[in-house]
Amino acid sequence: MDSDSDYQPETDVDSSDDEVWELIDSSDDSDDENIPPNSTLNATQPNVNYGYDVLDIMPEAPASFLPERVPGIQLDQVRTRDSAKQFFRAIDFFKLYFTMDIVLQICQYTNTYATEHGLQKPSVFQSWYELSPDEFYRFCGLIMYAGIVQVPNIERFWSTKSLYNGLWARAFMSRDRFKAIMCFIKVSNPLTEDPNDKLCKVRMLTTYIRMKCIKLYQPHQNVSIDERMVRNKGKYAFRQYIRDKPTKWGMKLWILADSLSGYTYDFDIYLGKQDNGTFGLAYGVVMKLTKSISRQGYRLFFDNFYTSVQLLKDLWFIGIGACGTVLRTRKGFPNAIKDVKNFEKKSKRGDMRWIRDGQLLTVQWRDNKTISLMSTIHDANDSVTAKRRTKTNGQFENLTVNQPTIVHDYNKYMGGVDKSDQLINKYNVLRKTNKYWKTIFFHMLDIARVNSYILFQDWRDKNKDVPELKRPTRYGQLNFTEELIRELGDIGIDDPVPIASKPPVHFKHAMDPQFMDKRGNCKLCYSNEKIVRRTSVKCKVCDVFLCFQKDRNCLSQYHKLL
Repeated sequence: MDSDSDYQPETDVDSSDDEVWELIDSSDDSDDENIPPNSTLNATQPNVNYGYDVLDIMPEAPASFLPERVPGIQLDQVRTRDSAKQFFRAIDFFKLYFTMDIVLQICQYTNTYATEHGLQKPSVFQSWYELSPDEFYRFCGLIMYAGIVQVPNIERFWSTKSLYNGLWARAFMSRDRFKAIMCFIKVSNPLTEDPNDKLCKVRMLTTYIRMKCIKLYQPHQNVSIDERMVRNKGKYAFRQYIRDKPTKWGMKLWILADSLSGYTYDFDIYLGKQDNGTFGLAYGVVMKLTKSISRQGYRLFFDNFYTSVQLLKDLWFIGIGACGTVLRTRKGFPNAIKDVKNFEKKSKRGDMRWIRDGQLLTVQWRDNKTISLMSTIHDANDSVTAKRRTKTNGQFENLTVNQPTIVHDYNKYMGGVDKSDQLINKYNVLRKTNKYWKTIFFHMLDIARVNSYILFQDWRDKNKDVPELKRPTRYGQLNFTEELIRELGDIGIDDPVPIASKPPVHFKHAMDPQFMDKRGNCKLCYSNEKIVRRTSVKCKVCDVFLCFQKDRNCLSQYHKLL
């Protein structure tokens, strides 16, 4: 087992939209309601106790688990456009997050942006026409399809070569149409973006998805907080580099996840150094993410980055028990057990010592190395047995040792965010881009997809007698993602492989070409190539001269771009 500084768990951790918009409008980043008055530490240091047999008496029992809603999926208050609608398909659960309301706004912002800036990118804009909600859902399905079917580059999805025969991308949309949507997609209103907000280009979407995650699910009693890195090497103000992480470059998110299911219940994007108040960044992160679960008897687990005496005591004040590994250099850590070397000399594997300071328990347990944990929900007398493999006199043997329950529970419940990361990264939809907000948009799709899968499984478990919810016995995330992709693309199981076809030509308005007595400069040639070409053909509707020749049809190209 690792030392204090890098200790990780050993176990494998295999409504109405109007209400949501009201939550977004009234959302406030202040933590005034959740920050308790400053607690003071005891003036005298408590005694050190050795072993599991010394009686440990908690001054007050942990708060009972009384959640505001029954843990699990929450569909009772969800209103749909069809009041008789039932939830039988994967797409029904995905649309609980990407609802028609948010999709209509995304389509509106995208169409406005393409109209205003399309002529700056004529090679892409020639395939453009207004984005509809149905086509946006197909676009999402195609991105997810690219997450489970890997090819060297995006163009290969539409390749007609024999090696790539049978790919389904063209069933969703043409290659040029996909590139056009990817180029012009917008998830915020440029007219209302706050230039002082580092997330202004994606704030509306992240706030909406976050509120939906909270509204549609009630976590079980054990939850965990940890960080998540989302890969992106673009240049933006809050880009992070963490040397020891598998994903070294990208943006950091703080995640509150259900330890049982891995459901992403709440999240916050780290925007860089700022005023973090009296108790620092970690304290502020935990207090912000636990707003919606306070005073309900939840048990929270986190690692040594967050654990502090002040935080655990203040969480107890708002009805949340907490447990985490802790650094011996942390302020308030008991001086009497800081000397680990002497303890290791006099102890053997499985031994422990502890200190009780009011509601706060500090435990040191000897494994390969000594680890330290703090908790407000455990006592020092409870223990389990753990198996270890050790080498004695050149021979390996199995050893059974005592393990404090605080260590066992930490190993068991700390992995909620890790489980969420595993589910997301298995088939994530991330595309290479330098724009931070597009990476966040892709990650919101991943959160919605994985959370939809968790809701779907929970819903199936609660409605086992419904025939439409029957699925194969080993129905997992991949099966759900495949089902969701087919439904987003409106593709049947037995549909034949689509044949490549040219996209339709869309002209935005009528044209009236006429031959003029005087010649003029071609508008399109000069805009694209800065070349002066004289022509006698003029569109009377647009009032511009355009080439109309056998090898150069600027007249047609220009009207495709409008």
